[in-house]
Amino acid sequence: FFFLMIRRPPRSTQSRSSAASDVYKRQVSEHEAKGILGRDYDDAFKEYLRTRFNIVTCCQPNCGNQFEFQRGHDNDITKDLTGKALSIAHKKDYADHRIKCPSCGTEQCIGCGVNPYHLGYTCKEHKERSMAKRCRYCDEPVNAIYHVQTAFHDICNKPDCKERLKNACPTMLACGHPCSGFAGETSHLPCLHADCAERSKEYLSNQTGDDYCNICFTEGLIQAPDVRLKCGHIFHVHCLNKRIETRWHRPRITFNFCYCPLCKLWAEVPPEYPLAKVMAENKALYDDIRKKARERLRFEDMEKDPKIITPGSPWYNRPIDFALATFSYYLCFKCKKPYFGGKKNCELAMEEEKQGVEGFKAEELVCSNCCDVGVHVQNCQTHGKDYIEFKCRFCCSVATWFCWGTTHFCEPCHKRQCNGDHVSKYTKDKLPKCTSKEACPLKVAHPPNGEEFALGCGACRNIKENARDF
Repeated sequence: FFFLMIRRPPRSTQSRSSAASDVYKRQVSEHEAKGILGRDYDDAFKEYLRTRFNIVTCCQPNCGNQFEFQRGHDNDITKDLTGKALSIAHKKDYADHRIKCPSCGTEQCIGCGVNPYHLGYTCKEHKERSMAKRCRYCDEPVNAIYHVQTAFHDICNKPDCKERLKNACPTMLACGHPCSGFAGETSHLPCLHADCAERSKEYLSNQTGDDYCNICFTEGLIQAPDVRLKCGHIFHVHCLNKRIETRWHRPRITFNFCYCPLCKLWAEVPPEYPLAKVMAENKALYDDIRKKARERLRFEDMEKDPKIITPGSPWYNRPIDFALATFSYYLCFKCKKPYFGGKKNCELAMEEEKQGVEGFKAEELVCSNCCDVGVHVQNCQTHGKDYIEFKCRFCCSVATWFCWGTTHFCEPCHKRQCNGDHVSKYTKDKLPKCTSKEACPLKVAHPPNGEEFALGCGACRNIKENARDF
C-alpha cells in the first residue's frame, strides 16, 4: 500500500490559516497507484520511496520483510556483551545502523548487512576483524606469529591465552587443524573443528568444538585445551582441574566432583593426565569409605531397613549406596583418613548441597585417634581404631568436630557455636542434664556435660548393649 498526496484547488472562501487542510492523505493499493501513475510506476520510483521514507529490507534470505528504519539515540546502549563501555563512535554506529526486523526478530546492520549486529565494532572494524586470522581461544585477531610451533600460530599473546597454551597439545592433526587435546597426551583427540567434527560426531559423543564445556558453560570446547574421559565426554582441562582440586565444598566428604557432569559415571582420566594420581587417590578414598559405610550399616543393624528391601525405593537392593547416603564421613586433618561422623539428616544434607557451608576450618576436623585432650584412649584389640569415639562435650551425642585442640562437638552443637550461640561459654548448670545411663541416648555412664569423655570402641559398646556380634 502507498499514501497518495493530493492538493485541493484553492477556494476563495478559505482563509490562509486553513491552508493545511488543502493537503490530505488517502491510502491506496498498489493497483490504484499503477493506474494513476502509469509508466512512472517502476523500480526507480520504488527506490525513491525507500529513500524518501527510510524503508529497509530484512537481510534474512527467508524473510525479506520491508519496514521503516528509525534512527536510535546515541546513548540507547552503553556497554557491549562483555560489559565493556562503548566508545562514542561505537554508540553512533549502533544508532545509525542497527535494526531489528519486526517479522523475524533478528538484529542486523543496515550498513554492511551483517546478522547479528556487530556490537562494539564499527562496520569498518568488523570487516577488518572478520578478515583477520583469529585466536582460537579468545576469538580476537592475531596480527603476528607469537609462538614457534605451527599448531600455536592461531593463538594470540594475551596473558590468559598464554596461560592456557601451557596445557595445550602442540600436534598438528592429519586434517591440517591443531589438536585440541592436552600437553603430553599419548592418544590425540579427534579434530573438534566443525567441518571435521561432524564426520566423527559419534566418536565424540555428539560434541564439537562449538559446544559449551559442560563444567563452565561459558566457552566452547575449542577455546581451551581439552581432555576426553573414558566415558567419551570432553571438558576443558582447566575446568576439570579446578573441579578436582576443589573437591568437596563442605565438611562432609562427598564425591560429586569425581563424576562426569553429563553421564554421572566415575570420571576416569587418561593415565598421563596431570591429575591422574589425584583421581586415583580419590578412588582409593571412595573405596575405603564404601567399605566403612557397609560395615557401619551392619553395625547399626540397618541391613534390613525398609528403604533397602522395599521395591520402588531409590535404595532398593542398593545397601552400600544407602549407607553412603545415610552416614557422614569426614577427613581427619592430621592423619588424612576418613572417620565416621554420625548419621546425616537427608533434608539438611540436600540443603547443604545447594548452599554449602561457608568458612569451615579443616583443621578442626580431627578423628578420635589424633586428638589429644588428656583423656586416655586405648585402641580396641578387636576392631582397631575405626570405631573409637568421643562424646560431645555439651550433650549426649557422638562427637564429629574437634576444635581448638581441646573440645569435641557434635554436628548440632558445632552449628550453634558457629551461628553465635556459643555453647562453649555455657557453665555446666546451663547444659543438658543426663540423669542416668538408662536415660542417656548413648547408653553409657559418663561425667556431667561440660567435660571431655572418650566413649571407646563403639562396636564393642554395641555388642555389649544389644548382644549382637559384629
